[in-house]
Amino acid sequence: MRPDSVIWFERLSLASVALGVFQSGHGWKEATALASVPFVLFIQIFVSIFIVTMVLLVSRRHSRIAMWALIVLFVLGLPTIYAVFAAGLYFGVQSLAVIQTTLQFVALILLFTPASRAWLKAKPFREPTAQP
Repeated sequence: MRPDSVIWFERLSLASVALGVFQSGHGWKEATALASVPFVLFIQIFVSIFIVTMVLLVSRRHSRIAMWALIVLFVLGLPTIYAVFAAGLYFGVQSLAVIQTTLQFVALILLFTPASRAWLKAKPFREPTAQP
């Protein structure tokens, strides 16, 4: 049974991805002004699927490698949030990036609770296979 902290990690992370999809849809015109539509679409779909896969690997398969990959990606994304604050863009679409980053931060912190750490160290449960 997954601890509540892992369940909330999954929920907050998936909410963050959903917010990112909404945000990318809202900023579609600006994104396609910088790159071609197929490229922007490919990047948006690829990143969303990649992040969801990493989240599910952590929350369902006890993957500590995926956990650290998410942490590294979070840290690499922090300069973007710094730029939002430095430019004074706290309202509108930019505020969604701040909310998204906060969701990600809280979700990742939940993985360091004692219950989550113990759960991540345990081997995932596998159903025994039936012998013919």
